[in-house]
Amino acid sequence: MAIRTHALKLIKQNYEPLVAMLENAASRASTPEETCKAKAMLKDIKSRHIVKFLHLMLDILQIITATSKIFQTHNLMLTDGPSVIAETQMSICVLRTTMGMNMATFTTSDQSQLTGPELAAYKDDNDVQVLRQTIDKYLEKRFNTH
Repeated sequence: MAIRTHALKLIKQNYEPLVAMLENAASRASTPEETCKAKAMLKDIKSRHIVKFLHLMLDILQIITATSKIFQTHNLMLTDGPSVIAETQMSICVLRTTMGMNMATFTTSDQSQLTGPELAAYKDDNDVQVLRQTIDKYLEKRFNTH
């Protein structure tokens, strides 16, 4: 988890230089193939959908990383497991209606350089709901919570 979280944080922190580097690569590539690859990556990284998922995943990974750290402690009792999972599920469920810190930052940021449709209201955003349901199903399957 830590590596994935770190990778997403690096993309978020270095977003503007990444876009500039891809724009430069797209305009100065030495072969048509390199130009196409750079333009495709640039299109993806400037997509509102991709940037939204980056921020949403940072919020979710923050919860999952905290859970992972709890399970790595030596003093965790077997009987504590279900309550830790229930707390994780509740924290993820809260994301259904309340934005995490990263999503809140994204929704208030300047998105004029991003492409794609405007964001839906957070509580009505289907992507948020589908991702949360997918995580719930994974937790149920992984930890047999039902």
